[in-house]
Amino acid sequence: MANKNKLWAGFLDGKLDMRDMDTGWGGFGSGDGMRVIPAIFTTKKGARQEYEDVRPVKIMEVRAKR
Repeated sequence: MANKNKLWAGFLDGKLDMRDMDTGWGGFGSGDGMRVIPAIFTTKKGARQEYEDVRPVKIMEVRAKR
């Protein structure tokens, strides 16, 4: 099982790649669910299938002080 906090990101020209993704909200292919999302993968192998420049990223929760 993949570590939920350590993920892998695909980079292009030294920058985290951003992709258009159809989320399915509004029906697949309708265009209503299109969002720009970062190219983040749960495994290094999955990221390497699409990117040459693959780097580990760690997701951390930041809570606002009350």
